Amino acid sequence: MNISDHTCIPCILKFLPDSNLEDRSGSHVDVEKLDTLFRSLDYIVEIFNDFTTQQIEDKINYYSKQIDHGNYDSFVCIFLSHGIYRYICGSDGAVDLEKIFAQFQGHECPTLAGKPKIFIIQACRGKKYDLGVDIVDSPHSEENNSAVDKFGYKLPSESDFLLAYATTNNYKAFRNMDLGSWFIQDLVTILTKYHSRMDLLRMLTRVNDLMARRESPGIGNDRKVRKQSPSIVCRLRRDVYFSPEAAIIGGAYYAKPSTTSSAQ
Repeated sequence: MNISDHTCIPCILKFLPDSNLEDRSGSHVDVEKLDTLFRSLDYIVEIFNDFTTQQIEDKINYYSKQIDHGNYDSFVCIFLSHGIYRYICGSDGAVDLEKIFAQFQGHECPTLAGKPKIFIIQACRGKKYDLGVDIVDSPHSEENNSAVDKFGYKLPSESDFLLAYATTNNYKAFRNMDLGSWFIQDLVTILTKYHSRMDLLRMLTRVNDLMARRESPGIGNDRKVRKQSPSIVCRLRRDVYFSPEAAIIGGAYYAKPSTTSSAQ
């Protein structure tokens, strides 16, 4: 499927003093790279800086309930902030990601039912460091169900989601003050290079490989390097491509990109 719609980027750079959270230096670099990338893919990009938890919830409600996605093929939401486990931080507190995802389920957001809903989360998910491990150095098919009416059928409420976390649960995610976060750097690099010939899941596998090669040096007397592995949760039913040319190469279904003028 070739996709085109809104890309929503809530980026929390600064936090209120009583939140006990450090400002996220370097995240502005991530925003600039993501903005350039998704605009080049014909998305309508909207960036929201330093939102409170209430502002995040209000904006998510706007995208899920007030925008008609009928003329578009997907929705992308990218969170850049601090986080812990299943929560993402606003400038004054935490928001439950599961509640955010739930607002885009088919019965909550009918105009996105059956369409890719892609969430990218650049945030820590815990306080542990991944110390790594020393090592020595399938084709897509669609199953037909004869019991399904070809003119209409039900989908699971949580189908067509892709959740791309910067790190695995319980672990930290790394960010460079000058270059931005590891995950967003590698994500932008891979999507820029391969979007015209690879589907999204294959590209994310390449991101995993790039990330596996990164390491952060130990701190003080602790010389153990730190590693990071993204975590991808895929409930997509089809391969997702960012260009019709790539979809043709892959032999997959794709939809002609929609115009963006109706949502300006």
